[in-house]
Amino acid sequence: APPPLSPLPLHSLPLSLTYLLFFLFTSLHIYANVRAVRSVVMETVNRGRLRILLEDFLREGAVPSPPSVNAREPLLPVLWEREQLILGAPLHRVVGSTYELKKATENNTKNYLLGVHKKKGEVCVSLREGSGSLDVLQAAFHAELLFLILNHDLSEFPVEHRKLTDLQRNARAEMDDRQWGLVSDTHCVMDELWTPLLRGVSSNGWDTRREQLGKEEWRGRWGLVKW
Repeated sequence: APPPLSPLPLHSLPLSLTYLLFFLFTSLHIYANVRAVRSVVMETVNRGRLRILLEDFLREGAVPSPPSVNAREPLLPVLWEREQLILGAPLHRVVGSTYELKKATENNTKNYLLGVHKKKGEVCVSLREGSGSLDVLQAAFHAELLFLILNHDLSEFPVEHRKLTDLQRNARAEMDDRQWGLVSDTHCVMDELWTPLLRGVSSNGWDTRREQLGKEEWRGRWGLVKW
């Protein structure tokens, strides 16, 4: 019988060649995985896809298809991202007094309340008890719209451009960290944008029955506040 083959001893390879082979095969492995992930088209909305949807809508007045958005979605989370969306937050994270509840319900008949903490880069959303997937989607789009107005250059967005830039100017002049005036005004903007935005999302093959927005399970009850 032939003698058994002995494995190649590691010390027979130069160290530089070992590192080169490791880097080469690791790079090939990462490349193959990226291509595999890119080949999967997800029709549900997560936050990265939602941001692309909103920005394209404000830029072009149209909603892109799932393949188009999936190809542009970042594969890795942006670790230095300061904007934090807390979706499904407990009610006390959004409003801390009757006055703030009144401000949060101005121009708002929706199934969610939004609260801004500008210094923290945070938007908290409390969902009403019984709210559905469309309410969650609308709340998330609304929160992303607030982030755009507070933190980003709006010059590339012609849809509602004048209205959004006016809101941005007012928000930057506002000293209140909670930005209740902006919250109230953007409810009016969302009332105008939501029907064409939802129509575009639905007609382009996006799944609106479920989402991947990482919402928490808190739900709230509130009524209109009259003074």
